[in-house]
Amino acid sequence: MAFDSSLYGMNNMGSVQNPFIIGRVTRIILEGIDINDNINKDFADLGEWGAIGCIQFSVLYSSKQSNNESYANLIAKPLFSNIKQYPLIGEIVQIVSGPSDGINERKSKQDYYYYPPFNTWNSIHHNAFPDLREYSQFIIDNKVEYNQVAEGNTQGSDSNVNTEYPLGKTFKEREVRDLLPFEGDFILEGRWGQSIRFASTVKQKSDLNFWSNTDSKENGDPVTIISNYRSKKSSDPKEPYIPTVEDINSDGSIICLSHNQQIEIKDLQLYPLASFGAKIKTSQDNIITLQPIYKSNYKTSPKQQDNKDLNI
Repeated sequence: MAFDSSLYGMNNMGSVQNPFIIGRVTRIILEGIDINDNINKDFADLGEWGAIGCIQFSVLYSSKQSNNESYANLIAKPLFSNIKQYPLIGEIVQIVSGPSDGINERKSKQDYYYYPPFNTWNSIHHNAFPDLREYSQFIIDNKVEYNQVAEGNTQGSDSNVNTEYPLGKTFKEREVRDLLPFEGDFILEGRWGQSIRFASTVKQKSDLNFWSNTDSKENGDPVTIISNYRSKKSSDPKEPYIPTVEDINSDGSIICLSHNQQIEIKDLQLYPLASFGAKIKTSQDNIITLQPIYKSNYKTSPKQQDNKDLNI
């Protein structure tokens, strides 16, 4: 992959005045086939599976970017090896130079490396900001008139034409709401509504989350919440981008590790514990009892265990 020191503003002495450049992602290598189902030449050239996560990018904020293909198809590797946070097409990343795997052949040999995408839209779902010229050409290629776009019609005269700007081969934009943070929270979020929240009881916010009700003990009691898929029950369709909070009673699936919190489950029949072979029974006082769950006996077949009491 080509490394051009002029992009880093090197002076006559060879020192770097600005160690960072900004690039817009034009392609990402995740397999041997590209977004148009063609064989991805860079996949083979860059080491096949060793090229996973590499991006092509065009340079922003530089005179080099104007109509110069050599500055629109540069390659950068992911900077971090243990965190797989790959960008989408159109997202903007910060790029830095670093040692190449050919450094033993020539000490000065370097490659480009990129950081995770800039938070341009402050959205966990995507932060793509396509080049306007490319987007305009994309609209023209898909037979959509300018006045149609202005009126909100991006489908063109042919209803089968999809003019949604492609952010990847399979990525389709959806309504995914970010999580609302509380003081001291540490939150990890995926693009599709998955999250891990390291939080605590915040009794003053008991009306906003399910783990800080008035029966919980003290502010600062830790709680960990792992959630998958945001429920839309509490979403306002007119304000789809307002942050939301996990809901133990309606999210797709959720794990809550609590400490002194009182967690209210509104409909216990939603939790039959079928995978444990147990059934929930509740008394008038909402006391939960479960039928016995037996340990497996490797000397007895499952069929023989059906009607046989085992030691717990």
